[in-house]
Amino acid sequence: MKHKILFGVVLAIAVLSAGLNVVQVIKNKNDIAAMKNPVGSVCGDDIINRYNNIKGRKEEYTKNAKALGDEISKKAGNEKDSNCVMMRLFIGTENQEQTFKNLEEMINKGQNPSLKINGASYIEYIKPASLKYQDAGDLF
Repeated sequence: MKHKILFGVVLAIAVLSAGLNVVQVIKNKNDIAAMKNPVGSVCGDDIINRYNNIKGRKEEYTKNAKALGDEISKKAGNEKDSNCVMMRLFIGTENQEQTFKNLEEMINKGQNPSLKINGASYIEYIKPASLKYQDAGDLF
């Protein structure tokens, strides 16, 4: 009797594990690279397009950029996605010095942000002399 219960528990765990793996593959659209590399898993093309299409006068642009930056900051896992970190750096949210260091570490680990992001380029070109922007309009 104990063997049947033990076998049932082991079988249930195996089925659950297989099911979770299937869900993970479906969630990432069968892209194994996406499962291994978190880049773009939080801030994909939809967020990048919204970032690239922020428009308006300086005050309006700053307001829209800050709203998008706040939205990105609230997304779970944004600090592990180099696309999110790059856009947050350009928008000017929170501690920019630490944000730049985090981005630099990600790039050194091979987690490069998308080149679709306006302004994305070689990390040394992005590195500002002073990381203290007043607002997003100061970048342009």
